[in-house]
Amino acid sequence: MFSEVGCRQLHPQSSRVAATFETARWYVRSVADYVIPEPEPKEIDETLSMELSHLAANAVLKGHPSGDEKCENCRYYLEPTADLSYCWHSKLRILVGAEWWCQWWDAIPDEP
Repeated sequence: MFSEVGCRQLHPQSSRVAATFETARWYVRSVADYVIPEPEPKEIDETLSMELSHLAANAVLKGHPSGDEKCENCRYYLEPTADLSYCWHSKLRILVGAEWWCQWWDAIPDEP
């Protein structure tokens, strides 16, 4: 790195360069001392958790298939080749797993 004296010799506006140099040194020290705080759930996370647990209970949403019935082969599973996809059933409308199942499972209709 350039020293303050070296900056003065290289640049005719040495006081401006020295001030910039000092600001940059302060910034680097400040960033180096920053400690990332531990993540904590916010109020919205608790609210959404409660809503989703009620949804799971009301929908009989299970994290495993019911026989051959599973989200992956349900008409409401938006992307049948994905492990996780959006369920567009009007009672759910959430991201679900391919191996999950709910009471609104409906077979994919045969194409004519």
